[in-house]
Parts: sequence; C-alpha cells; structure tokens
Amino acid sequence: MIMGLFDVMHKNARLKRNLDKAKNVQAQREFPGPDGEYIAKFNRISTGAKDDIPYAIFEFTVADVEGQESLSGQKLPIIYIRFADGDYSTLEENQAQFFELLQKLGVDTVNLTQQQIEKEVEALQKDKPECKVAVVTKKGKYKNLYLRGVAQEGATDVSYKAPAEQEVDEEAEWNEVDASESADADGDDDEYIGMEVKYKPPRALKAKQCTITAVDRETETVSLLSSDGKEYTDVPFDKLEE
Repeated sequence: MIMGLFDVMHKNARLKRNLDKAKNVQAQREFPGPDGEYIAKFNRISTGAKDDIPYAIFEFTVADVEGQESLSGQKLPIIYIRFADGDYSTLEENQAQFFELLQKLGVDTVNLTQQQIEKEVEALQKDKPECKVAVVTKKGKYKNLYLRGVAQEGATDVSYKAPAEQEVDEEAEWNEVDASESADADGDDDEYIGMEVKYKPPRALKAKQCTITAVDRETETVSLLSSDGKEYTDVPFDKLEE
C-alpha cells in the first residue's frame, strides 16, 4: 500500500522534489518550550465529529520573531472545542467560546453573516496572522494554550518567565479547552479534554503523542486523537503515559 503512495510521489514533480526533505523531518512529540507568553502564528482550524459530536481544533506554531528563534516553527498545544454538554460547561457555552476565539483572531462574528465568517476564516488560514498566546502547564504535566488576541505588527514582547497559572490575568483564567471555570480539579472530567498524553497502541513499536478528546469516568476510559490524525476510543486510564 505504501509503495503505491511512493509511486504517486515520484509521478508528482513537487512531491518528488521535496521527498528527501520530507523523509528527514523530525516529528515533534510535545511542545518543548517553557511556560510563558509567545508570539504564535495561527495555522488553521481543523473540524470533525466524534460520535456525532462536532469539534474544532485551533492550531498554532511559534512565530519566527526576535527572542524565540530557538522555538520557531514548533507546534504549540492545541485549543480543542467540543460542541456538547460537559459537567461544567454547556453546549451553548462551548459554542460561544468558539466564536469568542474567532473574535480574538480578528473576525467580527457579531456583524458578519455565516458566509462572511467562513470567508474570513479561510482568509485567516491563508494569511496565518501572528497572535499572542500563553502556554500554561496544569497539574504539573499538561500544557494548555490560551489565546490573547492578534499581535501588533512587529511584536516581539515575549516572556518565558511566567510561572504556571500565577501570572495569567483573571480575564483569561478559564480553560480554553473546555470553557469551564472554578471547577473542582479532582472531579472535572472536561478539564482533561485537550490535554496532551502519550499512548502506545496495540502492536505499535512506541507510544504516540495524543490529545484527549473525551473522558468517561464511569468506565475509566478516554478517547484520543493522535498527532498523526488517528482516533482511539475506550482507552483505559492506566494505558496513558506522562
């Protein structure tokens, strides 16, 4: 099967020309940078549905600006929106959060029609504007991403010194993964949605970097979306790696 794919690559001039470079790419397992604020480049919004529940994933990479050159191009943690009721947020709240994120990216969702919003998002994915974001590690191991807004042109005011959750302003002190606030951390299943973990699928040679997309506390399992786009369901808690 894969050999047929290589045949296609050799028949396409651009794929053939880029083949050696693509083969030598270094897969990123998790964001290697410290907590703090970054100038990021917005890449795209990926959408899909899991068990008939739609979701949206906002994807960013570290921008190539002064002060963060060593991390330029690195993938940042995703912002995951699940359009469903959770223990601490409603479907409507999560839907509103989606449009709030679009507003932070500069889309006037209040005064535009649905078709106009779609065109604005298409333009954003083409232009890839620079934004201000903050990376915050929760529970000592899970990295969350907070979108501040579109960065001013030429912005370089980045800081890697903000400790987790202590210097994040109150307005942004809400989980952009599930839109929950002031929830009990021990009982908040939705707080884990969007967190990055490692999981070794059956017969796989090594663990994959995955994002938690759903939690079922009754069965003590989760659903995962791997960095290569594969979905895994009913994964026991004890099969997850830090």
